[in-house]
Amino acid sequence: MAAAARALPLQIVILCTLAGLLGAPSWLSYIAGAALLVFVVLEWRRQSLTARLMLGGAAVLTAVVLYPGAPTPAPLLTDALDRAAFFATFITCLGTLRMAAAHSPLVKRCGAALIRQPPRWRYATLSLGSAAFGLILNLGVIALLGVMSLKGNTLQAAGGHSEVQQARTRRMLTAILRGFSLAPIISPLGIALAVILSNYPTLRWVTLLPYTAATAAILFLTGWAQDRIAAPRHLASLVPETTGTPLRPLLRFVAVLAAIVLFTFGAAWVAGTRLPTAVLFTVPVSAFVWMAVQRHRLGGGLGLRRAATAFRRRSLTFFPGMRTEVAVLGSAGFIGVVLAEMLPRSWVAEQILGLGLAGAGLAAGATVLVVIAAQVGLNPIVSVTLLASVLRDPAALGIPVPIMAAGLMAGWGLAMVTSPLTASMLMTARLARTSPYTVGYGWNGPYVVATCLLLWLAATAYGAWAG
Repeated sequence: MAAAARALPLQIVILCTLAGLLGAPSWLSYIAGAALLVFVVLEWRRQSLTARLMLGGAAVLTAVVLYPGAPTPAPLLTDALDRAAFFATFITCLGTLRMAAAHSPLVKRCGAALIRQPPRWRYATLSLGSAAFGLILNLGVIALLGVMSLKGNTLQAAGGHSEVQQARTRRMLTAILRGFSLAPIISPLGIALAVILSNYPTLRWVTLLPYTAATAAILFLTGWAQDRIAAPRHLASLVPETTGTPLRPLLRFVAVLAAIVLFTFGAAWVAGTRLPTAVLFTVPVSAFVWMAVQRHRLGGGLGLRRAATAFRRRSLTFFPGMRTEVAVLGSAGFIGVVLAEMLPRSWVAEQILGLGLAGAGLAAGATVLVVIAAQVGLNPIVSVTLLASVLRDPAALGIPVPIMAAGLMAGWGLAMVTSPLTASMLMTARLARTSPYTVGYGWNGPYVVATCLLLWLAATAYGAWAG
């Protein structure tokens, strides 16, 4: 089938969803749902195993809802399909930034500058740089910085000492992976925030920010401290310390990122809408403007025509290429809505209280549960969506909503650095030429345990202070 035909259903989903958010007739949601189903069917043969399992789970729940005697299944399935279309639109719109960044000279200069830092600052710069790039590039940041790190970490650069080369490879790739795991916690544009805010309608990003910032700080500082403690000091004298490369390109990248974020916040404020909704409109516009600026330097006016041509050409592979993200996230949203309706809140509260989980223990338990679920292949997108859907009233269990949300987002980040089944872990292991179990449990196991303990202590201390 032609690429344009495969891309068309997802484009219809996006257009109908955006039109519905602008006040278009409600019947457009039915078209969006139907187009999403068509897209899933067309891409079924190319889907990953995880995506097929998620879609199968959504189909099973649909059959349960449609079972004879089930009360009013139509409104429930309609709401669930609307949530799936919204998440599919969100992840696709967010992905357009990757189209712009893929051929950006600025991104390549930033990556080169990050890996040429002295050892004492290398973890911090790579980790924070990976987090910043992760807001836009998603998994692309691991490929970009990882490949650059390996190219720069030659045996000659290590003074001919293979031990130094191996130690540098481990420390740089660990910093990149851990930095990437901070992105879902700190990003105001990310899917993690969209999942959390969609399940906790009263929560606002401004209210959540202090908690997620503290959570990200704990993860970052714990990782940096562990890197310094575990540094092979007996190898330090073998190679002279480098002076590093100026980070001016990174400042320009941060300026681009800040402009996109401010544009999104400004649009949300002017329109009086929630942040995830604003992202759907501002991010594709930002991606197009970024592409136009890149092409303006090639000549020919403002670069708008060149950008439009490039956007149209790349979209033919971009939209079908989003099949896995759309299937997994859309299914997670669908399943979350159905389960939240099928599982009574009072029953969920009784089960949790029966386990002795309340207050800080509940937040820590949610973090650990997301991490454990990832070890058996349950993507954090799925586990966080399901937990947030089921735990819809954390306050009734003795914990503020922002702390519960921060705990779930922390679990999302830690799952990415420990599960041998996540895409980020598999990519890092391939670059390191080792087993994903070595990276997840050997390199990051102690870090995850220490971080979970510190997060629990922080949540306990806050509960004691606030109470």
